[in-house]
Amino acid sequence: MPTDIPEVEYPRSGPDVLLLFGIFIMLIWPWVFFGVVWAKKGIQMNNRVARVVREHPQPTTYIITLICSIITMIITTFFSLAIIRFAQELVTHHKPTRPFHLTVLLALRHQTWPWGWKEVKFLMSKNRWWAVLLVVLCILTAPHLISSTTSLLTPVPFSRMASLTGTELNFSSNDTDCLAWFKAHPLSNDCDWQVNQTYSQYHEIFR
Repeated sequence: MPTDIPEVEYPRSGPDVLLLFGIFIMLIWPWVFFGVVWAKKGIQMNNRVARVVREHPQPTTYIITLICSIITMIITTFFSLAIIRFAQELVTHHKPTRPFHLTVLLALRHQTWPWGWKEVKFLMSKNRWWAVLLVVLCILTAPHLISSTTSLLTPVPFSRMASLTGTELNFSSNDTDCLAWFKAHPLSNDCDWQVNQTYSQYHEIFR
């Protein structure tokens, strides 16, 4: 009797599109943020938030580090899912798959070193140095995710100066008519205004 051949089920494209979109967002947002801050020479915070950041530096550092740890978890999750999808396609469309390829994929997914010194020399002699290089780059890059995003998002004080233009009234005229008018119409200081000839430099907090 003829037997039914089971159909091969291919993964749906919907999750792959969402995964690709998430990876694209996580790759592009640090560069966009850095470009905006660089172009504007700093982004001013709300005065109330800036005061909280200035008066409470330790909690601010904790919150920023926590946010960056969550971002790192999202990045590593997307990277791990991308490795899994690549392994599925490799096993499905490239048969037979060598154990070496699976070892490299597992090392990239978990950022671990799977070989000893003898295995490394063997891989180099077999012209597989590319796998060793990829795993080394992955292991060296992963620890820098938290520190790099923390340095990017941590608020710091900076000085911002702008040119000031305007007009002023000159009360030091030597004209006799003006002196007579001021003498006849003395100005009362009801508002307690004072003469100030100093200039202040304002410090603002960005991000």
